[in-house]
Amino acid sequence: MTTPFPLLHLPYLVLMPILEQMEFMERIALSVLSKRARMYVKLLKMKCKYFNVILEEDRIVMNVFFDNSEELTVVMYINKYQLGNFISGYRMFFSWCPGSPLPVG
Repeated sequence: MTTPFPLLHLPYLVLMPILEQMEFMERIALSVLSKRARMYVKLLKMKCKYFNVILEEDRIVMNVFFDNSEELTVVMYINKYQLGNFISGYRMFFSWCPGSPLPVG
């Protein structure tokens, strides 16, 4: 049996370089775990170049382009199911319904 690594118990000066080395979607996944994890990810101050928001008849599409050439796409469907998706590149990372907790995958 393996023991989980206590990442958030590391000292600040050790933790921040580790978070900086994480992939973008790993940071997103970490940030939804707890308020403390979200605070640490916010301290990284990931800057975006620009973002596009497209309002369509049945959905809202938001593309965020970051300085490191990464792109995040969030698609929110406006229907009775209200499904939301996080997409990076061609891979879907999260899918959820508002009001339910985001899955960490």
